[in-house]
Amino acid sequence: MKTLTFAFSLLLAPAVQASIIGDTIRIDWLFPDSTKVIATTGMIAPDVYSFAEGAIVAITDGQITIENMGSGWDGALFNGFVFTNLTNDPRFTSFSIVSETHPLAITPLTTFGSNFLSVNFAPTGEINSATGFNSIATFAFTTDNPTVPDHGNTALMIGLGLSAIALFRAKTTKHGRQLNRVNSR
Repeated sequence: MKTLTFAFSLLLAPAVQASIIGDTIRIDWLFPDSTKVIATTGMIAPDVYSFAEGAIVAITDGQITIENMGSGWDGALFNGFVFTNLTNDPRFTSFSIVSETHPLAITPLTTFGSNFLSVNFAPTGEINSATGFNSIATFAFTTDNPTVPDHGNTALMIGLGLSAIALFRAKTTKHGRQLNRVNSR
């Protein structure tokens, strides 16, 4: 009976979700300053979006990849992207560039807040040329998202646990009745 109780308690333990997978992310491409949106889209992570203006953005859990279809970024007060989580507050704790296929002359400026990530490819206001065409920059981010119970999985686990108990009891009751009939003869 102790084993059954322990197994049942494991089934009741809630599954947790501490990522941005499944969240809706709004992507704003800002140019020539941080108030002018030249393109915007929304996506459910993970996903890839191709902007007609010449960039491809891919978002996965913990990583954003941006491919520039040209040879760099025009100079401006701001030429880059802001990623805003519209589903919940993941509490972003870091955002930094981790690799570039064709390094830019000027390192992009990354900033973050509780529910947004921002990258400015022209942080000095000057043209930021790459060493080749179709440069790909990969950024990493982390979150301090509190564990959120996934109630769908919890309900499923409780249902499976209750079904297992019902089957166990039905088997025990049937077996017990057979024993009583044998003993009563």
